Amino acid sequence: MCRRLMDYVEEMLKSLKVETLLLSAIPHLVDTWTSGFGFREIDDSDKKKLSKFRLASVPGTVLLKKNLYGSDTGEQPNPKPFKVYSRMPRNRTGLNITCR
Repeated sequence: MCRRLMDYVEEMLKSLKVETLLLSAIPHLVDTWTSGFGFREIDDSDKKKLSKFRLASVPGTVLLKKNLYGSDTGEQPNPKPFKVYSRMPRNRTGLNITCR
């Protein structure tokens, strides 16, 4: 289920032409993010590039990165259109969202 959610979020971000996804991970879940979702720890060159930006730093966490396009994935920035359709449900459980 988490993999499907991450795929959905990544496709949405790609449609907005987001190139890189950063997250702060708690140390005991770094392996989950790297092996399960394709993130990697940032290196010194990444830190130098990121120093130009204002980022919120969470003490005790590890900053991870995932390139959505480019050299890591071999994919060119040519995003697919992303559409979300919603409708009111008949079963009162909330909105049904369908990706097409």
